[in-house]
Amino acid sequence: MKKKRLFLVIILFLLPSVSALYQKELYSGTVYPGQNVNISNKTFTFNLGSITDKINVVTPSGGIIVKQGACEVKDFFNICFEGTEFWYQNYTLDKMYYKAKVSVSEILPKIELTRTIENKDLTIGEETNIDVIFKNAGDRDADDIIYKDDFPPEFIIASVTNCRSEGNGIRWNGALTTSLEKRCSYKIRAINKITFSSAAMLQYSYGEKTESVNSTIDKIKVSDYQLNISTYLADDDLSVGEETNFTITLKNNNPEKNIQIENFEISMPIGIKVPYVVYGMKQDFNKFRWKGTLTQEDSSVSFFFELKAEQPKDYSLITNAAFLLNNIRGEISTLDKLKVRKIGEETEKIEEEPVSYVNLSEESYKEEVMVETVTTTTTIPITQENASEEKEEKLTIEKESTVKKLFNNAFFIIIDAIIISLIIIIIMKIVKQKKQNY
Repeated sequence: MKKKRLFLVIILFLLPSVSALYQKELYSGTVYPGQNVNISNKTFTFNLGSITDKINVVTPSGGIIVKQGACEVKDFFNICFEGTEFWYQNYTLDKMYYKAKVSVSEILPKIELTRTIENKDLTIGEETNIDVIFKNAGDRDADDIIYKDDFPPEFIIASVTNCRSEGNGIRWNGALTTSLEKRCSYKIRAINKITFSSAAMLQYSYGEKTESVNSTIDKIKVSDYQLNISTYLADDDLSVGEETNFTITLKNNNPEKNIQIENFEISMPIGIKVPYVVYGMKQDFNKFRWKGTLTQEDSSVSFFFELKAEQPKDYSLITNAAFLLNNIRGEISTLDKLKVRKIGEETEKIEEEPVSYVNLSEESYKEEVMVETVTTTTTIPITQENASEEKEEKLTIEKESTVKKLFNNAFFIIIDAIIISLIIIIIMKIVKQKKQNY
């Protein structure tokens, strides 16, 4: 007899088998027969009769019977009847009543978002591929899905597969049933220098609830162009007839990429003569051009100019390079200043500082569009010319002052002469009048 009772107790408190459902427990407790329980703003009624191996549960959408030690799903609620425990005994009726141990969980969707960036270290003009997988690993459909991946203006969307581009970002809308997987890929192209913390966001709903999930945060770094132009002007202050050296160097700083120089050009202004042929460049009147490829092995090329000053003036020496990197055209420029003085005109240099002209392109790109960026670093010495001009101005002012004084003196002399003449005439009239009276 004792063995039978022990077996009965084991049956009464037998727990349900482990479920593989993706769910969230909302309620767990012991209820008495006919008790109403508010769960997630919904009312559940639990009815346990004299037969204790089953429980009747009334859900917002209808009733369901759950066997002891089992679970049943109703309207995405997983209701489990875990066992009974003694409540009280009615001695009049000689009847025992029991409570039911129950749990209620909500079945949920589970969206897993995986985003992989192929290359996170870029240079301007380079592209990287981004692969995205969003999967519903839960046991409930996910509705009204909105996937967003936005980028700053330093990037452009190069291509999109199975998603769509909107503004400067990527979008996907739809639904995912259980175990359904969605793949999307796109390429972004760097058009400006930036360090950017990138993350995508996915929002979805189920029932009256909305959830969101974010991808991992990836830092994308975009470095400046790998084409560098440096210039060196040996002397930026000359007299007419003097000469100076001007050196230009183009360098590919990227050890993995070739840079195609479509056209490198410098136009010498009128008044500056290049007396000798510049090796490696084609000359067309005052324009000098070169085109070629800067590879990993031959990463730089230099051009040497002899410049002769022929006319006094302030000159601008401008270089311009149009190049192709990763099928994207770009253009960068440099600017150097050269001052030419008249022969014999001295230069008063108060303080000289070494000047280097290293021009890296500013990040200003659009797809298949060349944009010129000029970076100018100029030092112009203070010369005697300004002092000479001031001296000439002073002499001019003094001359003008002397003329003005002479003019004023002549004016007053004339006035005095007129007054004296009038006085003489009056005196003569008086004398004449007196003679007549006599």
